[in-house]
Amino acid sequence: MTCKLYVGADTGTRDRMGLVRVQGRCAQLASSDNDAAQKSYEFVVVADPQLGMTHANAGWDDDVKLCNAMVAQINARVPPPEFVVVVGDLAHAHRDIDGDELQHTAEAQHADFKRCFDQLSCATFVLPGNHDVGNVVKRSNVREYTDRYGDDFYTFWAPNKVWCVVLNSQYLVDPGEEQSMKEEHETWMKQALKEGVDSGAKAIFVFMHVPPFLRDADEPDLLETVSHWKTFAIPDGYFHLSGGIRRELLQLFDKFHVSAVFCGHWHQNNAPGTRYNNIEVIITSAACAQLSLDTKPGFRVIQVSETGSSYTHEYIEIKQ
Repeated sequence: MTCKLYVGADTGTRDRMGLVRVQGRCAQLASSDNDAAQKSYEFVVVADPQLGMTHANAGWDDDVKLCNAMVAQINARVPPPEFVVVVGDLAHAHRDIDGDELQHTAEAQHADFKRCFDQLSCATFVLPGNHDVGNVVKRSNVREYTDRYGDDFYTFWAPNKVWCVVLNSQYLVDPGEEQSMKEEHETWMKQALKEGVDSGAKAIFVFMHVPPFLRDADEPDLLETVSHWKTFAIPDGYFHLSGGIRRELLQLFDKFHVSAVFCGHWHQNNAPGTRYNNIEVIITSAACAQLSLDTKPGFRVIQVSETGSSYTHEYIEIKQ
C-alpha cells in the first residue's frame, strides 16, 4: 500500500505541518527515509486536551489558553520535534455522554481544538478517546470522528526505522453491538504489528487512549484507589482495560516486540518504568484538567536514539 507522505520538522517546507488527516490506514513522514543518515530526534505526546473539561462544558477559554501556550512551547523547541501525537480526548462534550443538547458545544470545542493544534510546526497526528467517539462504540460516532479527523487507527514510519501503530482503544473497552468493527480493528492491529517486525523496525511504538493498566499488569479490574476531579471521586478501575482484554493485548504486544505504549485517559502520570516484560507503558497526564494534585498541565517529550532502538522521555509542564 502506498502511504501518503507528510513532511517532517527538518524539511524546511510547510507542505503539511499541523494536523495530519490520515486516510488509507497509513502515512509516512518525509524525514523517515531509512536510507538517510540517522540522527537522534524527539517527538511529543500530548494527552487529553479535552477542551471543556475544566469548567464542565460551561466554557473552555482557559483550556484554549493552556493549549495555545503549549503549542508555542513545543514550536519553540530546538531542534524542533519530528512529530506530535495527541492520544485522544480532544474535546470534552459528546452526545452519548452529555446528551444531544450539547452537540453544538462539541462541534465548537472540536473547531477550537483544530484551530489551536493546526498551529504546530510539525506533523501532528491524532487518535480518538472516549470523549471523541463515546464510551460504547457506535458506527455513527466513529463516522463522525473520521469525518472530522481522518482514520481512527493507522500506522506511520518515523525516522530511524521506528514503526508507529495508532489504535482506537474504544474497540477494546466496549464495542457494544459493533462486533464487526472490533474484529476489523483486531485483525488490522495484528497485521500492522507483524508488518513492523517483518520490515525490520528498530522499535515499535503503540499509541492509544486507554492504558492497558495503571500500575501493574496483574492489577484487578476493580481497584481500591480513586482519582478526584472537583467534587467527584472516580474509581481508578474506569481508567484501564479489563483484565481479559488486557492480557490478550499485552501478550500480542510482547509477541511482536513492542517497545513502548503511549497512553492518556488517567489525567495524571504513571510511575516511571512501569512495564510488562520489556514493554514500557507510559501514561501522560492531561494538557488541561488534572485528576491529581501532584501533576500540572504538560506534555511528554520522547528522545529517540540514532539507532532507533532506544529512547528516553520526560514530562514537561506548560509555561503560562
